Amino acid sequence: MTFGRRTSRPQPWLVAVVALAALSSCCKKVPRPQGPTIATPGARVTLDCPAEAPSQGPIPFTITLDADARTYWDNQGILDEALQVVLIRRDRPGMRFVAKTAPGAIMLPNPPLPGRPSEEVLAKDASRTTEVKEYDLLAYGQSHKGTAEYFVVASFADAWAGPRRLSVVDPAGPMVAEIRAPLVLPAQQAVQSPTAHGLQAGVSEGRGHPSVFGAFRVSAAADPSSAPFVSIVMARLRSSGGISYGQFRLSHARDRDDLVGSFGVPISLLTPAPVQGRYVLFAFVGDESSGAKVVEIR
Repeated sequence: MTFGRRTSRPQPWLVAVVALAALSSCCKKVPRPQGPTIATPGARVTLDCPAEAPSQGPIPFTITLDADARTYWDNQGILDEALQVVLIRRDRPGMRFVAKTAPGAIMLPNPPLPGRPSEEVLAKDASRTTEVKEYDLLAYGQSHKGTAEYFVVASFADAWAGPRRLSVVDPAGPMVAEIRAPLVLPAQQAVQSPTAHGLQAGVSEGRGHPSVFGAFRVSAAADPSSAPFVSIVMARLRSSGGISYGQFRLSHARDRDDLVGSFGVPISLLTPAPVQGRYVLFAFVGDESSGAKVVEIR
């Protein structure tokens, strides 16, 4: 794991030191541009990944993290504490997460970073910290046995990127489904299926509990015995980040060569269950995406 540093207006000697340090670090520091700064609250993130990669690897991801002062201090100067990169299968149920550190490592709690400014100072602080991080899905001895199609989403603090499409190819054929997704019933409230291929999703109250409601129309799978499934990712929009997720098989009807239906998934079924706050919602059914939608849980 690499440690970020707050940036300030670079001096010539500091630029030289940073350049030398970048050669021996797994994350590349990006100096703040010259000129006047304006306090811009919040985080920014960009996600770069290949459209296709072999299952033998590498399967690389380049993530640019750009944090304001509050995000920096809330994460003890370790920016990717607030980062999650999620791969959601499009062809079968299954999710994967890009490992940021060795899965078997024992991580002790980070001690408080000394010198945290006051809330008034943080509100006026225009400094930003930018890091470019390199990851590999097959790092730390991980494997990918088989072909799979993914949507890729990155969430960092109160920012997000994606979904991107990624195909991992393997001559051995498709990778088996990774989970047994539980069945969810059609939505109890009226949700009309799209007239063209697509997916609609949002969060509203259902029987007194917030639920992700949606409707879909997707191409029927080549295997008539297979059922469509919905993948849900809710990334919490706060400086320390956090996500909730789940996958569920869907009741559906056939309309010629399409599968259509609706669903209502109580957010209490997600892992972990979302709490009050603002989230960005991603929903996927097969090869269809609802896109990103900001919602609020009260």
